[in-house]
Amino acid sequence: MVIYPDGSSEVVVVHAEVKNADGSNTQATNATIATQVQEVPFGTSVNDIDPEKSIDQANSTGLDKRNTSTPIEWKVAPDISPEFAPDEKSKDVTAVMSVKFQDGSWKEVPVTIRIIKQDNSLYNPQGAK
Repeated sequence: MVIYPDGSSEVVVVHAEVKNADGSNTQATNATIATQVQEVPFGTSVNDIDPEKSIDQANSTGLDKRNTSTPIEWKVAPDISPEFAPDEKSKDVTAVMSVKFQDGSWKEVPVTIRIIKQDNSLYNPQGAK
């Protein structure tokens, strides 16, 4: 994440190729992790958003080398309370997940989380009479 002098910030993804000491590629370098947009309702706790659900398993390669004893974690957690314009029904936010592999290498993968605004016109709770 880059924080600018005016206080604004943004997630910046930097790609670097890391090799093993013998010059071979790491498992993270060999893996291709495709992502898919994960939709969650506004107000969902970041702890309830599973980074693994953002992985498009069908279009990813190398995940069989993932260290399954280490959970996929948020490197940069999604902003779960974005500001909505009055007519907006959803807002896409960026997050970065960290995937660790069996050889100790890891890959940081940017993902999109779509926060769905609850339509208050659909919900009209009534108390017991």
